[in-house]
Amino acid sequence: MAAASPHLPAATLAAGRHYIALADHARALRTLGNKRRLQVALGLIWLFDGVLQLQPFMFTRSFVTEIVAPNTADQPGFVAWPIRLAEHLIEPRVALFNAFAATLQILIGLGLLYRPTVRIALLGSVGWALSVWWIGEGLGGLFTGSASPLTGAPGAALLYVFSSLILWPRSVGGLLGWRGALVAWTILWFGSAALWLLPVNRAADGVHDQIVDAPSGVGWLSSIESSVANAASGHGLAIAIVAAALSVAVGLASLRDRSAWLSLILAVLLGLGYFVVGQGLGGIFTGSGTDPGTGPLLVLLALAFYAIRSPQLARPIADGPSRRAQRSDSRATRSVSDARRESPKVSECGNSAQEPILRPSPYCVEVVEGSLNGDVCFRREASASALSWRCRGARGEGLCGGRTLRDGRGRRSDARCQFDKARVDRTER
Repeated sequence: MAAASPHLPAATLAAGRHYIALADHARALRTLGNKRRLQVALGLIWLFDGVLQLQPFMFTRSFVTEIVAPNTADQPGFVAWPIRLAEHLIEPRVALFNAFAATLQILIGLGLLYRPTVRIALLGSVGWALSVWWIGEGLGGLFTGSASPLTGAPGAALLYVFSSLILWPRSVGGLLGWRGALVAWTILWFGSAALWLLPVNRAADGVHDQIVDAPSGVGWLSSIESSVANAASGHGLAIAIVAAALSVAVGLASLRDRSAWLSLILAVLLGLGYFVVGQGLGGIFTGSGTDPGTGPLLVLLALAFYAIRSPQLARPIADGPSRRAQRSDSRATRSVSDARRESPKVSECGNSAQEPILRPSPYCVEVVEGSLNGDVCFRREASASALSWRCRGARGEGLCGGRTLRDGRGRRSDARCQFDKARVDRTER
């Protein structure tokens, strides 16, 4: 990349750095599916959960005695008593409860599929998943001393919560922000490593016994589980150490931009392994499975995390800036922020070619991520009363159609850039 012109104002340089990050983020979303596609995927998982909740088994007393009641075993009192209370309340009216649960899960799924209701659906996803994590999963067994990632710890419902928070459409990383999502993702995998090293998982036949107890329901899956269980017999310590090391590797790889792909691959492989071998595809073929387990959610989270990780890939406009230049850019960035608060007409624009627009216009007031081919959309104020959105990217400049991306109060909704082929160029208008 050519060095920046020395005649460019520091504010333009600082703004260019910021919007290069937006362009990098747009490319990552384009590569692995943007946040909207991941919201749809989460919605489909919730719909599947709702269908599972409609199985005949769920409307019998066995749902309480075999699904809810066992979650009190080996639990401390503060975890067990809400579960016992729920058991007492649900058992006399189990059919009504399951009809409610199935309907709610289906509505959450449909809400995620319908764009205008995504936020409401994500809030419902967080609330319902937290209740299921406590009552239906006993907080993932984390307080029992026998939790294992292979069998579903720290709990599929907790991963629903995590997914819903980072898929919130407001910003990169959702409600957690990309730094918060990074911290949560790292804690998840470091925590998994710690669980693998629990005595019950390090026992010679610990992994063997967990696989033997995994649900099945079909012959081919039972055959796979039996073969893996026989191979794991007597090797629990070695398997636990390797699995813990791989979990740590996922967490460490996520801390570095250039190895984020390694975090993605390892997380997907471990998630699929847990899904098939340790959780028997969530028991969906047994007639009593309530969800597909942690495997699909770990894959979804890995894709979402890889997408939001890329804002760290921003590169400076000029190679090797001096400390004096960095301090100048820092002051310029603060000046730009102050100017934005004082007036909406702030000259900041960037494009997906990783170059700032070197001739900022007083009418280019805001830049946000685009949704087509990694382009960056910005709002142009054509006059005091007329606002229009433009799109500047690899194919030139075109109109931004659809909903308003962001208004003066910061409200935002998705839109797509529709290019006008007759006006494709790279000049400011």
